[in-house]
Amino acid sequence: VVLKVAVPEGASCTSSALMAVGAAEPGAEDEGLGLMDRIAALAVDAEPKTAEGWKRAGGEAYAVKDWKEAARCYSEAISLCELTSDMAVTCFNNRAACYAQLKMHEQ
Repeated sequence: VVLKVAVPEGASCTSSALMAVGAAEPGAEDEGLGLMDRIAALAVDAEPKTAEGWKRAGGEAYAVKDWKEAARCYSEAISLCELTSDMAVTCFNNRAACYAQLKMHEQ
């Protein structure tokens, strides 16, 4: 079985969102939605709301070598926290590592 998922442009689909879909009972329907509809809904709703959530999403993207998405997530995290906090310092460093992988040394 091959599962193809269309994620709307600009949406983030994290592995935890996909795992949540898989946690449903086999054959179970969620308010009449099929599996593909539930995956698409989770992808849209999976956008993190906190700096910690964005940092986690960045780590997931980094783990699968999606450097551009990881850098975007770390930037979102930075925008939500105090710039002198440990969280910001970590996200700045992680984003720099993404830019290095992308050979975007001027960033």
